[in-house]
Amino acid sequence: MNKWVYVIIAGVLVVLFAAKSSTYQLSFTERAVVANFGKVSDSGVIEEPGLKFKAPAPFSSVTIYDTRVRQLNAVAEQFQLADNRQIIADVNVTWRVADPRTFYRRFNAGVAGRDPEQQYERAGEMLEGKLRSSLSAVSDYSLVDLFNPEQSKLPELEQRILDGINTSSGDDPLTAYGVEVGSVYITQVTLPEEVTRNVIQRMEAERTRIAADARSEGRASAEQIRKDAQAAADRILTFANLRASEIRTQGDKEATEFLAIQAEDPVLAEFLKRVDFIANGLSTNITWIADQGLMGWDMFNSEYLREVMNHGEANKSGSGEGAN
Repeated sequence: MNKWVYVIIAGVLVVLFAAKSSTYQLSFTERAVVANFGKVSDSGVIEEPGLKFKAPAPFSSVTIYDTRVRQLNAVAEQFQLADNRQIIADVNVTWRVADPRTFYRRFNAGVAGRDPEQQYERAGEMLEGKLRSSLSAVSDYSLVDLFNPEQSKLPELEQRILDGINTSSGDDPLTAYGVEVGSVYITQVTLPEEVTRNVIQRMEAERTRIAADARSEGRASAEQIRKDAQAAADRILTFANLRASEIRTQGDKEATEFLAIQAEDPVLAEFLKRVDFIANGLSTNITWIADQGLMGWDMFNSEYLREVMNHGEANKSGSGEGAN
């Protein structure tokens, strides 16, 4: 009984092994290259997804390629630009397996070469060599050309590198490898340490120059403001002096006329001034305590009033005699 169990198990294993070696599965992003006795016929490329059958090994072998876009790792290179500046650029390339049959024939070598990942690595090395030979186009551009904020020529450079990869001389074209390059793009640009130091020094010098210019403009503006203020003050002072002179002249003129009138009767003029003083002093509700001997308050002195009255009678009598 146990013998038949072993036979059945062995038979199942043989069937499973035969099924595994005679079938393979394809997704819609994959292509299979079927080689019979190591050779690929014109119909040896299978594109339809699903479960497929083949002759078991060693009569037939299948290599499955993923035809989706792949990315070549960044290539960091130092370049000298047209303006003699140095930059370090990281360049990436996207590519895919466009012709599985040609790709298989080109990169399949030996048993180890049937591994698709190893073939991808070989294809990447080939593309990297073509990329490096095409990067010479970088030297035709200056730093300003590549990083002009208004219209950068970076897309133009990337297109030239792509064209160089597709049409590189001295080697087979990409169609001979079954490879198609989709795009080339520069992911990062850095400056070498020495260049970075020089750039920082130039930036610091530029900032120092701008600050010095700003300070100079500030001093010039301040000086101009002071000059304008001084000129305005001089104009105001000149006008004030002129106006004061006019007022003094007018006052002197009016004073001359008043003094001429006072000169005709000095006692009366003095009396009127005292009256004005008393009127102004008593115009407010205040209490005055003063000596009659003070200027203005002697009007309340009977002797002063008598003197004024006598002076007035003398003027009248003098006027009467003159009339006779």
